[in-house]
Parts: sequence; C-alpha cells; structure tokens
Amino acid sequence: MNRKLILEHIKELGLDPFPVDFYIVPAEVLYDMAARVIPGRYSHWSHGKSFYDGILRHDHRFSRIYELVINSDPCQAYLLDVNSDIINSMVVAHVYGHADFFKNNIAYKDSERNMHINAALRAKRIRNYEEEHGEEKVRKVLDAALTIEFYVNKDGYDATIKEAPAERPYDELLDLNKKFVKEQVDYAEQMRYSGLPCDDILLFLATEAPLEEWKRDILSIVRQDSIYFSPNIKTNIINEGWASFIHSKIMKKIDLSGGDFIEYAQVNAGVVQAVEYSINPYWLGVQIFKNIERNYGLKKALEVRRLESNAGFLRNYLNEELIDELGLIRYGTKGDFYIVEETEWKKVRDGLVNDICSRFPSVHVADKNFDQQGILLLRHEHDGRNLKKFDAIKVLNHLEELWRNKVFLETLYNGKKKIWAADGSEKEVK
Repeated sequence: MNRKLILEHIKELGLDPFPVDFYIVPAEVLYDMAARVIPGRYSHWSHGKSFYDGILRHDHRFSRIYELVINSDPCQAYLLDVNSDIINSMVVAHVYGHADFFKNNIAYKDSERNMHINAALRAKRIRNYEEEHGEEKVRKVLDAALTIEFYVNKDGYDATIKEAPAERPYDELLDLNKKFVKEQVDYAEQMRYSGLPCDDILLFLATEAPLEEWKRDILSIVRQDSIYFSPNIKTNIINEGWASFIHSKIMKKIDLSGGDFIEYAQVNAGVVQAVEYSINPYWLGVQIFKNIERNYGLKKALEVRRLESNAGFLRNYLNEELIDELGLIRYGTKGDFYIVEETEWKKVRDGLVNDICSRFPSVHVADKNFDQQGILLLRHEHDGRNLKKFDAIKVLNHLEELWRNKVFLETLYNGKKKIWAADGSEKEVK
C-alpha cells in the first residue's frame, strides 16, 4: 500500500480532503468503536448489543467492516488488521473519499471537528455520574434520552463560548490548554421562537423537565452527539456513494497484478453489489455518481458532492434512464408474499426518497400543560404511515421518567385521531 501515491491520485481528481490519521486495529477493537460510532464514547447496553451482533457476523463471515472513519480534523481512520495490502489500498482510497466529503459537503460545515476528543470527555462525565448516583439511575436517564435522540433541531440551537467560572464542576475535563465551557443562552433565544410547538424534544426536556442538573447534563450530552451525527443520517447514500466512486477510480490508476486484481474485484463487488428487497447505499450511491460523470463530467460530480444531501441527490439525479438501467421497482407485501407495487419511475424515485429521508416519524411537543394538569402532549404529523403503538408506548413510559408526570401522544391511526397514554389506554379526539 502506497498511501502517498494514493493521496497524489486523490488530488489529481480535484479532491480536497482533510488530513487523515490512520490506525491498524484488530476486529474486537474496530467493532467496539463501530458499536459506539465514535471511539471512546460513553458505554450503553445498546452499544454492547451492536458489538456482539457485528463481531458474530464477522466471525461467521456474514459481513465485515473494513474500516471506520471519523468526521474530525484531522480525520481518524481505523483499518482492520487482517486486511491485505491491496485491500488496504482500496480502503485508504475510500477513506480519503469520506475525508473529502466531510470537509466539503455543506451538511457538515458546522460539524464538531474535535468530536474524537470531546466524546471521551463526555464519557468521563457519564462515568462520574455513575459513581456518584449509581449505574442504574444513569442507565434510566440514558435509556429515556436515547429513545428520542434524533429529535433535535440544530437550527434551533444557539450557544455562546465563555471562559469557565472558578470551581465549576468538571473543569478538569475541559482543560485543553484553555478552559472553556459551552453555556447555553436563554431558552427562548435557543428556540428562536416563543412558545410551542417544539420539534427539538431533547432540548425542550433538558430545559423544561423538573430534573436534577446531572440529568440535564446527560440529556445535553445525548443531544450534542445527535447534532454531530445528524449529517451522517442525511447523507449516508451520497457519502458512501462518493467514497466508493472515488476508491474505484483510484484503484484503476494502480498497476495491479492478476492476483491482486482478482482479490480487489471480489471484495469491491461485495461492497457495491445490489441486494434483493433492500437498498445497498454503496451500490446506489456509486451508480448515481457514475451516471453523473457519464452525462455531465467529473466537475459536475464534484459539485454534487459539495451541495447535495440524500434528498436532493436522489430526487435530482436518480432519473428515468438510471431507474430503468438499475431495474428499480417498489415492492410491497400481501400476506406472506412480496408483490410489485409500483414501476412508474417517478413514483419509484419519490417512494425511495420518502423511505430514506423520512426514517423517523415527525413528532413535536404540542403542549406542556395539557388539560391544565401539567401533562406533556406530543403530536405526530401523520404522513400516511401509522406509528407502531407498542413502540410508541415504550417511548412514552421512558419520557414519563423525565417529565415526572403523564406524557400523551396524539396521532392519526387508521383514519382516526387518537391520544395514546403510557399505560396503553387511548381515546379518540373529535
């Protein structure tokens, strides 16, 4: 693997990546970091579940993680220690594709570029709370916060940076040459509007719920992480597509022997191949970028990688010609069988955009004193897909731990407006 040569080819293509620190690690370490998403992040039982699921699939060769790259400056990249030199060449080229995307795509322009440091500092705060208040109490707060971890609104967040006051708790964790803390400004200013509704449920609870300060801090930690991860969710297809598109171009520039070429071709095919009944983001993303280059040139592809998220990428560049070429259709189920629901290309595209870009139901805080009883009312904006009541009730129970009062959810279910309670009861709304 000649990393310097790969970087030269990267720059020849017009890419401008962050510098990258590379580390070679064993599978156990890589899968632990992948489960936490960020190395050094706080521990939670869900991370352990993800770790054992991933390592089991790895050990039985169902799937393999070849690398993990962190959006930071410089980027942190962790490569699997059993990768061969030729596969590491592919992986390094892939990583530089991600590093270029992180640096240039507008969704990441306000990213927390020192997250690889801050995650460990926040984890230490969590451990201190576990020692002070007990692991069980901390777990309950984390469980509740993580049920709504992606209900944040970065545009509704504001903060000022001030020098830390003397004797502030955990000052020692923030001493990175200079002591700084993020001090949240007035709640109304953070939300940039007064009153409700409020779609930043985590910020609302951290501000309005009757919580001890350490619990507020845990909600703040989960929220800060979620804001950092938000661009990844909005760009997973275009990001993986770009990295795969770039590594394919770089590998064509490398003089491979017959055996090396076969090894690369086999691994690459496994990464970017189509799969039945679901979408492989690597495959779909790279096919769209290839089509853009074919029709408009590499300069246009560079522009798209800078300006688009998944929604615009799919809606603007997944055209009729490409949908026909890829054989995309929409499946549904009828009883125990899959059926073809739609073949008209615009409906296939729009359905795919909706599936990928609307992963989480739209829910906001509608009332913090419902029925004049201090009940928290959440409202679901129905988009044609019913909520799963069992899952919704579990979330309501978690939120009642934080709100210390009843929490209701208003939704449209099978054509009727209803209010669900945490105990499973419901009533229709006229």
